[in-house]
Amino acid sequence: MFTERQQKLIRLLEKNMTFQKISDLSKKLGCSQRTIYNEIESLREKNISIISKRGVGIKLNKEVDEKFSLDSTSIMSTRRLEIIKSLFIENKTVTLKKLSENYLVSQTSIKSDIEAIEEILDDGCGAFLKKEIQVQNWIIFPWKEK
Repeated sequence: MFTERQQKLIRLLEKNMTFQKISDLSKKLGCSQRTIYNEIESLREKNISIISKRGVGIKLNKEVDEKFSLDSTSIMSTRRLEIIKSLFIENKTVTLKKLSENYLVSQTSIKSDIEAIEEILDDGCGAFLKKEIQVQNWIIFPWKEK
């Protein structure tokens, strides 16, 4: 199983198959360069092939990457569970933009997640997500009764 940061790191490396600097990745992930190096080691231990070039950066090994890909269904399910947790357990109000930035996916992907969550909630339990559109962005409120 991959940690959230490891999943984000792999997604960043998959998005851009060229070499990326550790300093840039650490800024994007909001952690230290040392943490990125530790995550790389951990990923290598999990058989993720990452190529490193001194002074250039790191990238996924494309040949191995074709055989290995994070199970997108697993990532999507994890993301949806985390969204449900933030809405209903932590009782947070969120926006599509914030979720999109947090999970490094498009707002359309987040909309699909929200729609899937709504389908889960639409089982007769009387709960739904309240959405407001403000400046072309959804604000999602948790646990409102119909």
